Amino acid sequence: MNSILLILAALVVPLADLDEERHDSRLVTTEGTVVDILPDEVDFHYSVLLLKDGPATVPVFVKDSPDREHLVDARVRVTGTYNRLVGGLRHFSGPLISASLGEITVVAPQPADRFDVPPLDPAAYQTPREVMRMGKRSALGRVLAIWGANHLMLSVGRLPVNVTLAHGLPLPACGQTVRVAGYPETDLFRVNLARAIWRAEPDLPAPDESPKDTHPRSILAHTDGRPCINSEMHGVLIRLRGTVLSRPTGEFAPRRLLLETDGYRVAADYSSVPSAADGVAVGCEIEVTGRCLLES
Repeated sequence: MNSILLILAALVVPLADLDEERHDSRLVTTEGTVVDILPDEVDFHYSVLLLKDGPATVPVFVKDSPDREHLVDARVRVTGTYNRLVGGLRHFSGPLISASLGEITVVAPQPADRFDVPPLDPAAYQTPREVMRMGKRSALGRVLAIWGANHLMLSVGRLPVNVTLAHGLPLPACGQTVRVAGYPETDLFRVNLARAIWRAEPDLPAPDESPKDTHPRSILAHTDGRPCINSEMHGVLIRLRGTVLSRPTGEFAPRRLLLETDGYRVAADYSSVPSAADGVAVGCEIEVTGRCLLES
């Protein structure tokens, strides 16, 4: 009996050219830099490698292994199945590449000094696509604020820069001087750094700064009363008063108080000082001092 053996060859496709329709369920080979490694939130046996090349970022699902940290910041070649949609519990997830660590080849290894990258210029005007294509950047500054599990605000020169740390890294302390290195993103008002790492540096001199007494109206409305966000208030040390409308409920709820002042609502995050809200009850009128954070 005659038999036919079919050997399927992987399509070589640049990461930015992967197409959800043309390449769905196809075996592909592509390249990119691993910018972060995350645990799979559904199956702990798997990890997610975020592969980036220029403006394109695609997750690569692999079986978890302790021998994978060397892949962060390395440029790799991946062969795996490209899926437009994912079945099971992830009803609205995709696209992604399903591969194994054996199908990942290091093209350029993780650099010896992961902070040896060009400095970020947060004042430069660029389009969102240009920002996404910039590649890794570094910044040196004092930590102005921290919130959530992995967010911080850094003073870079005279401008505040929001930084999101890579998975699993601890937060520095407020006031500490650090150098960060991460991948530029934009919220259309600022250039921020994501998937970042950090290290402590000798302290920079702290400016003599007093909080600015502020009403939410000066942040959230135009002088004629029309809704308008004053982006120049981002990063400013402010002080305001308000009535506590709610406190966090549940062990894992964000440490934030919701305040109301003359019809305006402001969230006061106390992640960096958990004891600050001790004794504060709903209905209290309080005065809070902190950095103005405008989240998009």
